[in-house]
Amino acid sequence: MKNIVWLSLGFLLSSFFYFPMIMDKKYPAKVLLFGEYTVLFGGSALAIPYPAFSGQWKYDTAESPAMRELLDHLQNIAESLHAAVNFTALEAAISSGLYFSSNIPLGMGLGSSAALSAAVYDLVAVEIPESLENIRSDLAMIEALYHGKSSGLDALVSFVGSPVELRNGHAKICRPFVSPTYIYLVSSGERRSADGLIAWYKDQLLEDQFGDKMQALVKASTRSIRHFIDGDLEISDISVISEIQWKHLRPLISDRVAPAWQAAFLSEQVSMKICGAGGGGYYLLFSEHPIRFDVFAELQIVSLVERGHLIGSR
Repeated sequence: MKNIVWLSLGFLLSSFFYFPMIMDKKYPAKVLLFGEYTVLFGGSALAIPYPAFSGQWKYDTAESPAMRELLDHLQNIAESLHAAVNFTALEAAISSGLYFSSNIPLGMGLGSSAALSAAVYDLVAVEIPESLENIRSDLAMIEALYHGKSSGLDALVSFVGSPVELRNGHAKICRPFVSPTYIYLVSSGERRSADGLIAWYKDQLLEDQFGDKMQALVKASTRSIRHFIDGDLEISDISVISEIQWKHLRPLISDRVAPAWQAAFLSEQVSMKICGAGGGGYYLLFSEHPIRFDVFAELQIVSLVERGHLIGSR
């Protein structure tokens, strides 16, 4: 009994020394450049951190119910995690008013739950695994509280703060990118529920020819990732993805961005695609040249490229 008391006290004391080390750390939002839905078919994916939005740990005077729910979830999955969890320290921190403060827009596809999952893992894992796949697996199990099932890619990007490529089922941290094109985030101004969109997508998979169309999307997306990383991506690569998504994933394209999407079909220099789950939130626009923002006056738009470098990859 005495050993147990000292062990608990040791964990409690360690929390006061350990937690302050990451209280100033920020966990960025993410942008999925390529791989939406196609990862379900074994396709590749590429995501980058987006530090314009982020979250970090803070303390309040009252206990956070959301943190208590998260603690319960961690206790349920503890035996499956590759990293041991310091529950004693977390319990003490929650009782002291620990909460996650974030300005990442909710329901917009920028990974608000992924950033929280990354922050939680960084906070409570006694020893982070050396294997990137084990880290991704743990993050996926944590984020399952919010999305039911997760690839762990989004949370991994937020955790490592670097671009991550998912290829052949394995994650790899990428070098900084010099973008071969101009890339813009286009906001539909609408929140979306990923669960309903994913359910619709799974229903479509029951149709005979839908899977064939998605295989074509897998090839186009994988090809674009390779071209992007090699620095020779062309708008025609994005146009193939854009056309497949318009024809076969139309419910995932917000009516607010549909006119701009259709206008892009008339140009050989601009093309749009889904960013994440679609159905609202943000979309991606690729262009050979800087665009005129007044052309998109009705849409909120921001550049992901600064002085040739992809924001979040430097």
